[in-house]
Amino acid sequence: MTPLLLAMAAVIAGTWWLWPTINGSERDVDVLVVSDGVLAEARRSIELRIREDGLSVEWFESSDWCDEIDMLATAVDDTEPAQVVVAFDTATACIDAAAAAIMNADGVAVVVAGAGPDPSTVAAAGFRTVDPTRLIGAPGGTTTLPCEWWEQPCAPTGTPVREADGALTESGGERLARVLAATL
Repeated sequence: MTPLLLAMAAVIAGTWWLWPTINGSERDVDVLVVSDGVLAEARRSIELRIREDGLSVEWFESSDWCDEIDMLATAVDDTEPAQVVVAFDTATACIDAAAAAIMNADGVAVVVAGAGPDPSTVAAAGFRTVDPTRLIGAPGGTTTLPCEWWEQPCAPTGTPVREADGALTESGGERLARVLAATL
């Protein structure tokens, strides 16, 4: 091969490899998780499951939706997520404003997980809902559930999915992560 062909091949390969940086798509995020902290115990499991599917993930956590709607809208605009997972445990009067901020992005599928507001309110705001309580129970409910097929070996008493205070155990976090990853 001539040096000119080698140089052209190097330029083409370099451009192909750098293209996401050149066009700015390296900052795009596949999944943006928006939460009030209800997913804190499951964060690592969720990130691992989502990344296992070859998707990138970023988090936006807020303790007060009403005060941070503009920040949420900015996070959605900056990351241009393909999907948004919204999980909140506290009732909020700002669900419609949060939904508007999230739905601003084109092609965003939204999943609501957790024991937040009434599902009919959530559905009316335009969110698609996922109920993980079959696998993780409800806070204040049972702390141990029957084993799932992937939990081997498993104690005869079942798998502990929640602490006494309602927080998810590592196994509970893994179950929640599996539900979210399967939905995405």
